[in-house]
Amino acid sequence: MFVDPPEIGVSYEGKDVFARIPFQLFNGFRRKGFPMRINLWSLDEDFYWTKPQFLPQGRLQFGQIKPDGLGWIYFS
Repeated sequence: MFVDPPEIGVSYEGKDVFARIPFQLFNGFRRKGFPMRINLWSLDEDFYWTKPQFLPQGRLQFGQIKPDGLGWIYFS
């Protein structure tokens, strides 16, 4: 989704990973009461929230990421 990936805060506690992502990065995408499709994974794919799935060719800003390889996140 980001042309230039933003700097985000990441910390580790044992096997748990905590990512701090400012909500303003999602302005224009996030709507109150509606979930978003999102995924987090490491470049070597050693860590992921939902196993990433890719298409053979990219599409506009979505690149090669398939929607099936994204999880749902609900904001209250």
